[in-house]
Order: sequence, then C-alpha cells, then structure tokens
Amino acid sequence: MDRSRYYRIVWFFARVVAHVVFWDLFLRWIGLQTLSRRTRPERMQKIAVAYRGLAIQMGGVLIKVGQFLSARVDVLPIEITQELTGLQDEVPAENFEDIRRAAEAELGAPLSKCFAEFDETPLAAASLGQVHRARLFPHPRASSPPPPAGERTPDGEPDPAWATHPADALYFTDVVVKVQRPKIEQIIQTDLAALHTVGQWLKRYPPIRRRADVPALLEEFSHSLHEEIDYLAE
Repeated sequence: MDRSRYYRIVWFFARVVAHVVFWDLFLRWIGLQTLSRRTRPERMQKIAVAYRGLAIQMGGVLIKVGQFLSARVDVLPIEITQELTGLQDEVPAENFEDIRRAAEAELGAPLSKCFAEFDETPLAAASLGQVHRARLFPHPRASSPPPPAGERTPDGEPDPAWATHPADALYFTDVVVKVQRPKIEQIIQTDLAALHTVGQWLKRYPPIRRRADVPALLEEFSHSLHEEIDYLAE
C-alpha cells in the first residue's frame, strides 16, 4: 500500500469532516444555525472544488468516487453533485511510455512485434485505464480466398479452421487496445483502504447515517471496482 497516498486522502477527508462538524454541528449547538445555513451553499461548493482538484491530480479510485457522488442527490447537497458532474471527462491521459511498458509486460513482447501500428495518442482515458487505436499485422490467410461454403475435412467433418474461428474469415486488422494504468491494483488497494477509514467516520454523522449505509455502499463499490479491472472477464 502507498502510505503517502493513503494519508493524503485521509487527511483531505479529515479536514472535510472537521469543517462539517464545526459549521453544521457546533455552530448550531451554540445557537448560530442561521450563520451555518446562510454560508452552507458556498462552503459545500468549495469542498467539491477542492475534491475535484484532488481527484484529477491523483486519479485512481477518486475519479470513480467523484462520479458516484455526483449521482447521489439523495444524500449530498446540489452544490457538490453539480460540481462533480463530468469529472470523468477531465481525466488526464497516462504517459505513453508508462502505458507501453505495462502493455509489453503483459504481452511479453515489444508492441512493434505485436502490432503493425500502435497510436500513442489514446482514443479515451478513464480512471483505471485508457484505449488506443492499433493495427494488427496482416493475417497469414488474408492473401488466399476462404474455402467454399460447406468444405469439409477428409473425415467428413466441417473444416475446424473456419467452423470454429469464423472471425478469421473477416481478416480484420484495425483494433482498439485497452490498457490498465500502471500500478492500478496498488492504487485501488490504497484508495479503498483510505475510503474505508473515512467511511467509519461518516457512519457516525447522523444526517448521512439516516440516508445511507456507508460501509455497505463501500463494499458494493469495492466489488464493482475489482470486477471492472478484470479485463479477461470483461
């Protein structure tokens, strides 16, 4: 786990919790609820702006959390949900050399040996990975026509080369390649650990506890993330 990243996330939310406790609980307790209520929209927007900046800078799960929070109008103030809307569109692309190393480590060969062309500029960049255009080398059978329909092997069975791999007959070469961001599994582990710590704080805050089961939401969120990075299952 990346301790520096963990503490940075926890520290951010610790300040948010302290802010909310002071302005929304303490001030009301001493009779200054009017001040608390009057300043709340501006305060909530500032928190959302700060989170947006942190998420764009650090990436990883924080982008996903921002997307999730932007949809929770049942729990969060409109100032927060509006500010976080569209956060996914601001995700910066990963440095291509890092993407190259990650892809080549997974493929076990240089990209130049696996693809005739590989576009260094991503089609799209998301929080967990990004997508690149690429072109495969010509298929070895591309120069010869496919066998006549219904052609069979000497033992009378359908030709397995064409019956079981019909996609080969298409001779496609243009593809898209989805590559996970480097060290994304470690980042997810760190971010989820930090969020679980924060979740233990939030479940003690009555307005949130009444509206959402924070630990259960985090568990569901964690399960969804691990499914999303399983590209083989996808």
